[in-house]
Amino acid sequence: MRAGPANSLVDVPGLRVGHAQRTGGGHRSGTTVVVAPAGGAVAGVDVRGAAPGTRETELLDPRNLVERVHAVVLSGGSVFGLGAACGVVDRLADAGIGYPVEGGAVPIVPAAVIFDLGRGGTFRAVPDAALGAAAYDAALTPSPEPLSPNSPRTPAATSAAGGVSASGGVAWTTAPASANVRPAPGHDLLQDALEAVADVFSRAVAHAVLAATGREGAPAYLDVFPSALRKEP
Repeated sequence: MRAGPANSLVDVPGLRVGHAQRTGGGHRSGTTVVVAPAGGAVAGVDVRGAAPGTRETELLDPRNLVERVHAVVLSGGSVFGLGAACGVVDRLADAGIGYPVEGGAVPIVPAAVIFDLGRGGTFRAVPDAALGAAAYDAALTPSPEPLSPNSPRTPAATSAAGGVSASGGVAWTTAPASANVRPAPGHDLLQDALEAVADVFSRAVAHAVLAATGREGAPAYLDVFPSALRKEP
């Protein structure tokens, strides 16, 4: 599969990605926001494991009323980090973006979190609504240079679905909404699409591992295996 110019989510037309983090003073966590294009995006989710941390994922059930999401939030902070989505909701609502109801719009912002409490920071020093709003603002700010997969500025948020006993995993898919109704794909095209999804997901996990940074007593993957990072010619 040929990668796009940035080899990341921002290669998908219409998607905007922003990241905000706090380090120092007890903080060591962050939030990534994927903002859908105008009109929202059709989304699906697969939640697994014994202890997933999610918000509004039930809305993505095709049997339910809501058909589109306006952003997706991935955050640290365990259950406390779900509050980061509130900052994104506020930003979208202020812009008049959301599910139309009488008197305004209700932004649909599913979210998922990882358990990183005490992993190098203070237990309750977690992402909040203000950090979620900052990540949203970053998504709407044009980048002065292309993002590379291993740049420290590249959002590296991905969750592998798993079934371990004390954790959980969430895998998302989104597609820009379109006013044009297309027929269902044939068998061969559907298989090609499924293969592409598996490849993209695998590469996202690998990029997240390579982009991670370590700390004292907890080295990152590249700290242990520096040769894993391919050198650009």
